[in-house]
Amino acid sequence: MYRIKCFSLVFAFVLALPCFSQADSVSEKGKNWKVKLNTSWVHEDNLIGTPTNGTARPAGIVGTSPDADGFNWDLTADYKYKFNDKINFKLNYDLDQTYYGNNSAYDVTTQFFGVGMTRKINPLTNFQLDYKYIYNIVDRDDFSGIHYVNPAFNHMHAKYGLTRIDYLYKYTDNWKFDSRDTTQNSIGLTQYVFFSNFKRRVSLGYRFAKDDATGFLAFSRKIHDFKFSIKSPIAYGVNLNAKTKFSIRDYTNRPTEVGGVAGRNDYVQNYSIKLDKSLLKHWKCLNDLVAEASYRHNFNNSNELVRNHKNNIFQLGLTAKF
Repeated sequence: MYRIKCFSLVFAFVLALPCFSQADSVSEKGKNWKVKLNTSWVHEDNLIGTPTNGTARPAGIVGTSPDADGFNWDLTADYKYKFNDKINFKLNYDLDQTYYGNNSAYDVTTQFFGVGMTRKINPLTNFQLDYKYIYNIVDRDDFSGIHYVNPAFNHMHAKYGLTRIDYLYKYTDNWKFDSRDTTQNSIGLTQYVFFSNFKRRVSLGYRFAKDDATGFLAFSRKIHDFKFSIKSPIAYGVNLNAKTKFSIRDYTNRPTEVGGVAGRNDYVQNYSIKLDKSLLKHWKCLNDLVAEASYRHNFNNSNELVRNHKNNIFQLGLTAKF
């Protein structure tokens, strides 16, 4: 019943967006709502997390093959209300579903609800406050609910680009595994540098996070994230978006593993590259139709051998923007 109510409210919100855009708000130029729909084919070569150095699977892993082909679709809707020249508010919703066919135990449905406020301090500086709630369903069963509170300070420098400093509070309520409930506090710093009249950019970021488990203390950990990304047009209307992230995860209260390994330390590497090209612009209610192809590599290098695994993910799809 809860899911039905959520879907009903969501689709009512999406259908009402054009009406909202006519409200007596202090609107910016153009419409103050956006809708985006993405569909894509997905292939993962190690969906079930088979360890790199052995054939044994972690407890709870199911499926007959680590390879999986799937279908993903994602609907996002945003509405922005400009209260005055200094303050604006934003509502957003995202519905994301992935189906894996023969590995249906990993089918995921995620609903994302968000509300945010931006307070302009001066033309180059602002303060943002966002609240987000994520509702996850795995294999058609309620899995987890996640609350985010994220205040951030942004400053644009004429020479050095945009500096963003933010604090994040996250509470994860795992309905499926209560022992994995966690509270996270983190702080991050990201620097964006722009080139070619903002057509190209690079970014460099660092975040420190501390997860405190409210159930099983072994899931408490400290996290160091280092990120780097590039976004740029390349040729023939094709755009490149490349990212890399390196994470150090120290499980401070992990019990000694069988075999004498004390604690658990993970070194996580993520690499991704996405190419996209616009196929059709400004046709009736369609603003843009974009073809996308992406590749992502995840490598979790852990001293707990059962958690030491790699995964390669390929996606090919279309995005329609309204």
